[in-house]
Amino acid sequence: MPRSLDIDNYYSINGGDNKIKKIIPPNFDIEKYLIDKGIKYKIHKSSRNGTWLQMRCPFPEHDDKKPSFSINVESLAYNCYVCGKGNWFKLCKKLGWKDWESDDVLVGVTPAADWNNAMKLLYSNDNKKEVYVALKPKNKKIVDGDKFYNYLKGRNLVKAIKTFNIRCCTDWDENYGSIYKNRITIPVHDLDGKNIIWYEGRSIVDDKKVLKYYRPDGVEKTRLLFNYHNAKKSGSKKIIIAEGILHAIQLWLWGYVGVCTFGAGISLDQLELLLEFDEIYICFDIDKAGIKAYDELKELIIETGIKIRRIKIPRGNDVNTISKNQFDEYYNNAVIINGVLKREKM
Repeated sequence: MPRSLDIDNYYSINGGDNKIKKIIPPNFDIEKYLIDKGIKYKIHKSSRNGTWLQMRCPFPEHDDKKPSFSINVESLAYNCYVCGKGNWFKLCKKLGWKDWESDDVLVGVTPAADWNNAMKLLYSNDNKKEVYVALKPKNKKIVDGDKFYNYLKGRNLVKAIKTFNIRCCTDWDENYGSIYKNRITIPVHDLDGKNIIWYEGRSIVDDKKVLKYYRPDGVEKTRLLFNYHNAKKSGSKKIIIAEGILHAIQLWLWGYVGVCTFGAGISLDQLELLLEFDEIYICFDIDKAGIKAYDELKELIIETGIKIRRIKIPRGNDVNTISKNQFDEYYNNAVIINGVLKREKM
C-alpha cells in the first residue's frame, strides 16, 4: 500500500525552477533507517493516529531534554512540540539526509548541478545512471592523545592517519547532521585515485545499536575496491582481498597490497578488478559471513585459471588483532586452492 503524504511530493532545488519528484517506496523501513543513523526512539501507538516513533528532536537549534519529537510510521510525517510539523522531505532537507536508502525507489529527476547542498549529481554517459559523489563531511585533524588517536593506536594504525589522510568528526554537520559524529573519516577514491568519491565513517563507539560503518546515501560500493588505485600503482601481481577498510589499511602498512570489498561479499564489478592480478589471496574472517563470502568468491575465481590462496587467521581474530609476524606466518602458509571445488576444514 503506497504511503500517503499530506504535502506534495515535489519541491524546488535551491529555490529555483528545477524540481525533483520523489516517491518513497512501500518497503522503506523507517525504523531501520533511524537505527542505522544511531538515533534512539521509543514506539508509541495511538488509536487515532497509528504508530509513532518518539525521540529527542534532531534539529540542532532545539536542545531537547525530553523526547518531544515523533515520526509517523505510515505517513512519515513528523511533529515536534517546539519546532512544529512537516513531511518526510522537509525533515530530510533540513537535516541533510537523503530521503531513502533503497535501490528500487521511483525518481524523476530534472538535472541540476547541486542537490540540497548535500550531494553533487553526476551523469554517466555509459549507462545513463545517476552517480552520487558525496561532499566532504565536517572533519578535523586527529590530535595525538585524543579519543580518535587512541582508538587507532589500540589497533596499531597510528601510521595510517597520515598515509590514508584519516580525520575525525565531533560536531553537527550542515550536510550530514550528526551521522559522522564520533567517527573517523576515511576517504574512498575512484579507480584512478584522482577523486574522492565518498568518506567512510567508522564509529569508535562499541555499541551494537550504532552502525559500525556509515557511507553517504547514493554511493555504489559494489563498483569499487578500497585502495584499488594504490594496488594498481604498486605494480604487484599479487593482491590480498579483505572484508574491511581497516584490514586493508593494516595490510598496506605492513607492506602487502591489500584491498577490501566493504563487507563480506563481492560483486561482478569487484571481481573484474581482482582478475587484473595474477595471484589472489583471500583473507576473509573465519565466521559465518566470511566463510560464505569465501566459498562464493572461490567458485567464481577458480574457473578463470588465476592462482588463488586462502589466508586462514584463527577464528575470533583478524588482521587488526594480530601482529605482523603472526600475519607473515599465516601469509606464508596460505592454503593453495588448485581447482577442486570441495569444502575445506574451517
